Amino acid sequence: MNGLPLHKSELTQFWPILMRLPEMPEVPLMTVAIFAGECKPESVEDYLRSFVTELNYFEKYGILINGRQFKIKQRAIIIDDEPRNHDDFKRGVYVGHYSNATPLTDLDGCDTIADIISSEPLHFRDYGISRKCMRGWSERKFSAATKWSPQVRKAISKDLEQLKFPVEFSRKVRSLKYIKFWKGMEYNYFLHNARSVILKGMLTDEEYTHFMHYFCAMTLFNSQEYVEHWPYARELLRQ
Repeated sequence: MNGLPLHKSELTQFWPILMRLPEMPEVPLMTVAIFAGECKPESVEDYLRSFVTELNYFEKYGILINGRQFKIKQRAIIIDDEPRNHDDFKRGVYVGHYSNATPLTDLDGCDTIADIISSEPLHFRDYGISRKCMRGWSERKFSAATKWSPQVRKAISKDLEQLKFPVEFSRKVRSLKYIKFWKGMEYNYFLHNARSVILKGMLTDEEYTHFMHYFCAMTLFNSQEYVEHWPYARELLRQ
């Protein structure tokens, strides 16, 4: 989970490590550890070392609960970075991809490729492609694509502010004035609910069609119900 701010007027935020029990899906997410500070943890060693040490211990000796011994085994670890090769990553070959070694390489029996999942939607879809497109158009960062003028940005912002949101949606999509501070949920809602209303007429036909291909592919990949259409979704992303 990304930094969780405690107050609107202060910098203090939580960076928790969460866990889920795959064999007990009815059990909600549980907190393993919480790092508190005014910014993202500067030291991955401080953030992860205790977790790695304790997990290695529990995997080796198990845990005793109410007189019953349980075996512990990590199934997967979800992160927002992408290692390339376990042995090379552990030896520090990929210098350009991290500034310090990670304690995760010391997890017993853990392969940083096979056991660490890095393709979660928040960073690859919402903070990845969706943010790159929206900020590219809005902040005029694309050299050979549509660049929204101040007048267009104002019109889009007005449309965003007038959107009606369902009650279960806790965060509204803010105007383009605050796009630097958009959260992943805002990019997610924009992609799945507002894109056709907002972007129609604001992009070239080619750009609009391309973005709609991206939306359709993400929708198909979002559910096992559409698994038979995943090859088609891959083709949409290549177009």
